[in-house]
Amino acid sequence: MEQVVYEERQSFPAWISTTTGVILGLGLALSPRSGLGDFWALVLIVAVVCVALWLFSRFHINITHSELRFGFRIFKRNLPLSQIEVGEIRDITFWQGVGIHYVRGTAIWNAKLGRGVLIHYGKRRYLVGSDQPERLQSVLREHKAALAR
Repeated sequence: MEQVVYEERQSFPAWISTTTGVILGLGLALSPRSGLGDFWALVLIVAVVCVALWLFSRFHINITHSELRFGFRIFKRNLPLSQIEVGEIRDITFWQGVGIHYVRGTAIWNAKLGRGVLIHYGKRRYLVGSDQPERLQSVLREHKAALAR
């Protein structure tokens, strides 16, 4: 296992999970009045939402001497530093969302809104969300330059 030279963990805002849980819990509590079929449909919706929140609640970024790794619990990308181009820092807006989204040919990976670093990998573009995008960009450029030497 290669030594990690940069690591960042980004978490989904707790207030969103809490608010979602309260709304779904109220829906579940009130649903028996509607009928048994509606109750089980709501149970299924609650289960799907809980799994989705769990899957996308933590976002990790790791940089080794040769690789950029980022992703969620089971959805991950490993990109060789020698084959990427580090782009500019961009805003990640409410409309672009949280999780993994494709907007105008760019895959946006993030656990919360803010800013991210644009990464070009062949014909693909990734906008990797970060709490410290300037530092992430700097470390990527520094280690990419070290590989070229």
